[in-house]
Amino acid sequence: MLEIDSVQLGNQEGSGLPAKQSESVKSGQTARGRIRVAMIVGDDHTLHCGVKDGAFQLAAALAPLGFDVDVLAPKAWTFSAVRRFVGRLRQGRYDVLHVQYPSIGYRGSLAPHVLGLLRAARVAVATLHEFSSFTKLQQLSTHLFRWSGSTILFVSEFERSNFNRRLGLLGATQVVFPVVSQVPRVPSSSGRDATVVYFGQIRPGKGLEAYLDLARHSIKLGRHYEFHAIGSISKAHEAYARSLAAKAAPEVRWSFDLSFEDVGRILGRSFAAYLPFPDGASERRGSLAAAWFNGLPVLSLTGPATTPTIRELLVVVHNAQEALSALDELAGRPEEWERISRGLREYSENRSWEHVARLHADAYRAILCT
Repeated sequence: MLEIDSVQLGNQEGSGLPAKQSESVKSGQTARGRIRVAMIVGDDHTLHCGVKDGAFQLAAALAPLGFDVDVLAPKAWTFSAVRRFVGRLRQGRYDVLHVQYPSIGYRGSLAPHVLGLLRAARVAVATLHEFSSFTKLQQLSTHLFRWSGSTILFVSEFERSNFNRRLGLLGATQVVFPVVSQVPRVPSSSGRDATVVYFGQIRPGKGLEAYLDLARHSIKLGRHYEFHAIGSISKAHEAYARSLAAKAAPEVRWSFDLSFEDVGRILGRSFAAYLPFPDGASERRGSLAAAWFNGLPVLSLTGPATTPTIRELLVVVHNAQEALSALDELAGRPEEWERISRGLREYSENRSWEHVARLHADAYRAILCT
């Protein structure tokens, strides 16, 4: 076992691929056995990072398809730590090196961008999770992934198009896959209550201030809604979270660093979610996927990345006053609430970890065969 944090997964056989591929790759195997993947994330100690959490779920979903996946991170992203990390990766004799970018812990290092050039595995791929929200300098740095990886994966067609529009159609093969809810569906035996939830990372730029404005407005007008803010806090944003909580209405309930199962229980019994993303709702939002997977109507803004499909599923609002009016309308029309909830559950059925794992498996096998 390598001396780095990892998860070792099952040993079931994989499924078939086109006839031009070798029998060993068809079954998800190389000459040495099952295909081995090193899934690289930012660090091994952050309690909640959406990218890292997703990497573990993807790793589990790939196991039945013939892959052994280790979710890994070096002790730090300094030159010396990365050099030792690469040595250990080589000892592991991985077939695929897959960098998940960005991820909490990278801290501006360019080492993740060039790992694929260091021959730490037979082939390298990278997933860019939110290119459109990067700073211009960070967007420019992702240009390195074109030469350090055989394939770049994106979480939506908008993100892929944005990447190519900014940097040009050059370099690695590109694959698009959907964001999947990391929160399970946990139906409530007692039905829905009047809770309006916020769910996501507690940090600037996520719209939490607007959510708290809705809570103050609702409480001031004597509405019956309850408010529950759920999220995770990194050390860098602890002061920000404390400041927000101190200014918020005392009726707002706060829950930090819950398990996904506990979050699912809350979403499963809540009435709606208000997720006022400043740049608009989009397919790359994991919190949006979690709410919809649990049949929870979402009130949010639109933006450049809001596709027609996403817009159709949203309850579009622009401020706290509009959000409260929308909640009142949903509360007064239970049949409309049920229609929206049923449509969201149906939309989410085609977005599973099993489906995303198959897309990844096809990408891995394709580049291993070239």
